[in-house]
Amino acid sequence: MAKTEFIHMERLARGDDAAFELILERYKKRIFGIIYRYIQDRTLAEDLSQEVFIRIYNARHTYEPTAKFSTWVYAITSNLCLNEIRKQKAAGKVFSLHDVAGDGEHERMNGIANGRTADPSEQLEKEEIAAYVRKVISELPDQQRMAVILRRYEDESYQDIARAMKLSVSAIKSLLSRARENIRRKMAPFLSRSGETTGIDD
Repeated sequence: MAKTEFIHMERLARGDDAAFELILERYKKRIFGIIYRYIQDRTLAEDLSQEVFIRIYNARHTYEPTAKFSTWVYAITSNLCLNEIRKQKAAGKVFSLHDVAGDGEHERMNGIANGRTADPSEQLEKEEIAAYVRKVISELPDQQRMAVILRRYEDESYQDIARAMKLSVSAIKSLLSRARENIRRKMAPFLSRSGETTGIDD
């Protein structure tokens, strides 16, 4: 756990709300990114992101640094996402897969359109593959999807993912292995045509 984050939580417990602003600033984009990739609904991702930080704030007097601070935050995030999916499934609702490329992809696509890339056709193909990878990830089973997001986008270790998801390291490795198989199967037409990889391999 980063020492500065532990200090921020100590300050927050003493009533220094400015410390909470520092935590919020450091993690708000990461948390929103994880939730949005998982839920694929921007409004709901914003609501759940707020709930993550409400829980962090409410835990200011009980927080114990037994793991990295980021792992603790990701555990809160993972639990909220998995619970939301279960609730939505129980209600018979299905999340949409809109805007799968993300804002950064639109910026890069604009760069291609404006002639700022050396090889627009090659770049377009890479962007197409990257967008499809994200779509495939969004369709993985719930726990596989969360494990892949934490591994691929947050670069978390097996141990930290296991702590965040409250599973064993071997279970996380199994989830990621099955996820890679699912992704490769769905990506086969792209990969055979382009020779690209999914980017999920460790």
